[in-house]
Amino acid sequence: MAVMAVCFFPGNLLAPSMAVDLKPFQLPDINKPEIPEIKPDAPLEVKFIPTNIKVTPDSQSIKVGQTASYKCMAYDANNSSRDVTDICSWHIKDPDIAANRTGGEYLGVSAGETIVYAILDEYKLDSNDCALIVTDAGTPLLVIEPSTATILVEETQQYRAYLRNTLDNYPNQDVTDECTWTIGSDSIAIVETPGLFKGTGAGNISVSAHYYKPDLTAEARLTVNKALEKPQLEETPPVTEPYTAPATENLPEGKILDRQPGYITLAKPQKLGNPGVEFFMDFNQNLMGTNPDRHPKIIYWNKTYSKWVALASYLVASGKVKGINDGNYEGWFVVMGCIQPTFIDIGGHWADKITNRVNGLGLLEGYPDPTNPSSLTRTADLERIIIRSELTTTVAKILGLAPGDTHLYPTITYMTDWENDQVLQSKYTDAAQIPEWARPYIAGMTKAGLVSGKGNRFAPNDQLTRIEAAVIISNALRDVPGFGTPADLTVYTDSAQIPEWAIGKVAQGTIGGYPDGTLRPNQPIKRGEALTLLLTLLRGLGW
Repeated sequence: MAVMAVCFFPGNLLAPSMAVDLKPFQLPDINKPEIPEIKPDAPLEVKFIPTNIKVTPDSQSIKVGQTASYKCMAYDANNSSRDVTDICSWHIKDPDIAANRTGGEYLGVSAGETIVYAILDEYKLDSNDCALIVTDAGTPLLVIEPSTATILVEETQQYRAYLRNTLDNYPNQDVTDECTWTIGSDSIAIVETPGLFKGTGAGNISVSAHYYKPDLTAEARLTVNKALEKPQLEETPPVTEPYTAPATENLPEGKILDRQPGYITLAKPQKLGNPGVEFFMDFNQNLMGTNPDRHPKIIYWNKTYSKWVALASYLVASGKVKGINDGNYEGWFVVMGCIQPTFIDIGGHWADKITNRVNGLGLLEGYPDPTNPSSLTRTADLERIIIRSELTTTVAKILGLAPGDTHLYPTITYMTDWENDQVLQSKYTDAAQIPEWARPYIAGMTKAGLVSGKGNRFAPNDQLTRIEAAVIISNALRDVPGFGTPADLTVYTDSAQIPEWAIGKVAQGTIGGYPDGTLRPNQPIKRGEALTLLLTLLRGLGW
């Protein structure tokens, strides 16, 4: 009988009458879990599994016709997030108030309040509730800007018509070209193009704009005065227009009105006939340099005063600028690069072009950003009420009180700081309250008899009324031919409200009324309205 012998030895198994050679066998370590091999080029992917979703913002308010946008974010257990706005389903509790357009966008349909929320359907997650308030869009309203204007015979005035609504006090749609424009009498003005009226005879009349979608009508007032002779002042003899272009390089102080420091000539001067109300000029863009505060301006040569004078100018393309010829100027024109403030709040305002013009003339500095006071990016605040010191200073600058400027009147002189103090202290009990930047101008105007105080005070920070502003402008024009005739203010329905001290002191052509026939003499005057008066002064002085 054969005997079977079995021997266990690590790594070998012996069978009866034979031995089998096996490869070494490693027993698994039961204390270590088996870890699959991961290749370096196959990164481990971790699936994003959201646990909750959130919609923002929590609340929005829009008007009928406007759109509200919501965003939905998903979060997992590790607080990682993903934008799931486009893969959610969006819901609203009252679809009659707003309608879903795409993703998280809702269009206001009718006034009311409702709730918006989202669902991430794949994971059956509901978002938070978000409020959506839709308000009435208001009643459509047609408005003409400016509401009043004054021009001379043969001059033109451009009105703009805007669609507004009763809940929104700012123009939201320019419909000038879509309106039918009319005027009561062709003997005073005629319509040339939509909103553009040309004076044909002296008078005061209403202009109308009619819009058909919906059916709306608005009115504005236009005053046309007889053409004035250009002032010929004894100290400034007439200058014969040169056959060659006036100099544009190395100009002495005061030869450009104004913004002269840092100017660059960007093109050769061109002699033009009447280039029209709007015209374009090319310039060398490469000469502008890198200063962001330098702007291309079209400047014309004023023969009366032998000065270059800036027009309202707008950059329309690289190397091309548009000029606004608001005085039917002709002769020599040039493009210069001038350093000036950039006003970020005038786009779309009815006084945009006037503001652009006086900015180029150095008559408007605006309000600096308190966080960056050295920046020339500023606000003009045209709806802000102007104060007495501001208008007096600007009128003084126009009349040439600054050193180096041509003095238009022999009675106006630039004085020393000590002399300024003597004039102010002898005249006004609140002289110490007049700010430093305004003192030389108020002193010069006071000494010349062009401005007076309120009793024994100048009240530099008091709001200026429309009638006060008109009197200051009239005083400045008192020696100019054509402005000596007092305006007939009895034509206005509220003429009884005109202060007694102002009767007979407002020159014809300096101020106009409102479409309803009122003058509103004691209403505070806004900066935009004051700029219109200043442009009248500039034109009257031959600028």
